[in-house]
Amino acid sequence: EIQCPSCRTDLDSVTDIQGDHTPKKGDFSLCIKCGQLLKFTVDLTLKKIDDSEFRQFDEDIKQKIMEYQVAIKGLHEDEVT
Repeated sequence: EIQCPSCRTDLDSVTDIQGDHTPKKGDFSLCIKCGQLLKFTVDLTLKKIDDSEFRQFDEDIKQKIMEYQVAIKGLHEDEVT
């Protein structure tokens, strides 16, 4: 089990939206709680993506990431923190 480095939520599973895929170093993910864009490290922990890494994505990928982030935040908008 790993934690989101942004919100510290325990993340106990990974879902691949494009099929069966086991995460590996360099793969990206989004925290299901806070929507933070994350990257798997060599030991499969997660690190936050900085702005310079995000800017390297193609525009269509950045747009899709932001759409997912909005959807994730919508899932939790009624929760009390």
